[in-house]
Amino acid sequence: MDLELLSAILFYLLLFLFFYKNRKKVRVISKVVLGYKTKRGISFMKKIAKHRALCKLVSTIYIPIALYFTFVISSQLILNTYFILTKKIGPTVAFVIPGVRIPGSPIFFPFWYTVISIAILAIIHEFSHGIVALSERIRVKDAGFGLFLVFFLAFVEPHEGDMKKRSRLSRIRVASAGPVSNILTALLIGALIFSLDPLLSNFFSYEGVKIVKVMEGYPAQEAGLKDGMVILGLENFTTQNITSFSEALSSFKPNQTIKVLTNEGEFNLTLTGSPQNESIPYMGIYLSQAWSFKEQFLGRLSYILLGLPYFRLGTYDKGLLGWLAFLSFLVGIMNLLPIFALDGSIIVYNLLSYLIRDEKHLNLVCSSIFYFFLILLIFNIIGPYLL
Repeated sequence: MDLELLSAILFYLLLFLFFYKNRKKVRVISKVVLGYKTKRGISFMKKIAKHRALCKLVSTIYIPIALYFTFVISSQLILNTYFILTKKIGPTVAFVIPGVRIPGSPIFFPFWYTVISIAILAIIHEFSHGIVALSERIRVKDAGFGLFLVFFLAFVEPHEGDMKKRSRLSRIRVASAGPVSNILTALLIGALIFSLDPLLSNFFSYEGVKIVKVMEGYPAQEAGLKDGMVILGLENFTTQNITSFSEALSSFKPNQTIKVLTNEGEFNLTLTGSPQNESIPYMGIYLSQAWSFKEQFLGRLSYILLGLPYFRLGTYDKGLLGWLAFLSFLVGIMNLLPIFALDGSIIVYNLLSYLIRDEKHLNLVCSSIFYFFLILLIFNIIGPYLL
């Protein structure tokens, strides 16, 4: 069995056993989240929230950032829908399960990198909500963690009565805090990776892309490629890293036969179309970065001092930090979509309440907006398969 899949099964089994053992503290939240409630963490939030002036200043600065990315992600979703309808692009949103390799998916989410990253970004997201809520004198009833489908998450529960009593600006501050904190976290980690790369490149060298998994029934298997092989080139292209491999592959077309140079010889492979978009060339493999130490002693020493927190080993060439940055940004901007239950819906609702004073009309307009973007999101996932 795939080690990633086995890890996922064991993790969820242990998590469900924990929920069962502590079932008196487990609740169904918003009808879709299985959550374990606790008071832990609230005292920490209160300590930071005591600095009300600073929290108010920072959370106010967050608002234009949140509005900007709400506009960006919303307009991008509309644009992607147009491109799908005109068949210029394939799926732009895909359902993923950490640790499970989905055929045709453009990206594989390594289980432990994903779980650890989501745990960290969820804590940052929810604690930001909680701290700003407390600074606005909105009580936080509970904190905790849970599951939404197969996705691990954290949560805080502000007091609903307090939320209703506070100003619209206060509610917008609270809603903006979580996603903007995730976006800023991603940018900070990206800067850290950028600064570490030149230093670590003195001790590591990329040596091609390693085949982690060959999928059954696809061109790579038919050509004779096997798990563990390292791809060094495609035709006249050198594939030193995952980026150069992707660029090389994109220059070919489905049904085209190409030479694949590996550390175990050359193979003739006839490309097929991706299961998600037949116009995109597809080999049917999952890859990781192949690398080695340039100098054994200094290389290993640098790995101990710098590489361990960097977690360079893995299926993504930036390891844990890279996944944390990627997922933090993704979760941050997706939460700003104006869709039910997401932070973007709270921001849009309270902003429109300045313009639409009648509550019935406000609810009608907002519901229409939220349903519109929900339909667009679903269409971006399944639409290309229906056209």
